[in-house]
Amino acid sequence: ISLNVQNCILYAQRILFCISSFFNVSAFVCLLKETPENQKKFRNYLLYMQVLTAANDINLDVAVEPFPVFPALGGYCEGIVCRWHVPFQYSFALTVLLLGNIGGSVVICILYRHQTLIRGPFKLHQVKYILHKTNRVARMIIIAFYSSPGILSFSLHFDGSKTAELIENVIVD
Repeated sequence: ISLNVQNCILYAQRILFCISSFFNVSAFVCLLKETPENQKKFRNYLLYMQVLTAANDINLDVAVEPFPVFPALGGYCEGIVCRWHVPFQYSFALTVLLLGNIGGSVVICILYRHQTLIRGPFKLHQVKYILHKTNRVARMIIIAFYSSPGILSFSLHFDGSKTAELIENVIVD
């Protein structure tokens, strides 16, 4: 990528980051200050999702600043983390981990709202206790399931010495 195109992409990323930061701060203020009393428990799920979204924005737009290289399935980065010589696969793994947790939190929000709608008055205390414990276990399983690709990609090893050879083979073919 030429330096001119790279600078244009960086400029666009920074503009999008500023817009996204404004909306993240607005969402935090609304969640913390404007949440009705009867939605306090649900607010925690939304706050978790918002924290993950803000962390992903900071990771991609400030720490990594990725540049895709087409037609090869690859890229390089120019962010702070890359200047510190942290391998790119760790930045990628963190992104996958954050996005997986965002997906898991969306599923948990849907399940929570669904459980709120179908929950009825149970006369047996034991049935209510079992449902409460089942929800906790389900939430932990969902987070573990959606986090596993990111955690597994931290353990992947990529030999950086073969990068130039791989790029040449893709471009030549």
